[in-house]
Amino acid sequence: MKILTALAALLLFFGFSAAGEMVLVTGKTAYKGMGVEEVRILAGGDGFKEEFKSTYHGTFRMELPPGEYNLTAVGELPGIRLTGHLALEVDEGVKRIDRVIINLIDGK
Repeated sequence: MKILTALAALLLFFGFSAAGEMVLVTGKTAYKGMGVEEVRILAGGDGFKEEFKSTYHGTFRMELPPGEYNLTAVGELPGIRLTGHLALEVDEGVKRIDRVIINLIDGK
């Protein structure tokens, strides 16, 4: 039974990789150069829609299939509502995209 489970996992992994590899995207949400934690980031485009959240010092990581995306970020600092937008193109054959910065502005 363990062998069948392992075989199924390998087939699923390699089948998914052949169908379309995911690209690791890492970056930071920032307001006036300062990283902001707990910012919700919605990645939408090419039939894909998923939400992520920034963590320590505003860093985030997400895995996206190749395509064009609009990243929409919403967060808060005491007394300030923050928003940010970024267009991102994820090319096929790329393994990772690093240092993506989503600049946040006062959304009032």
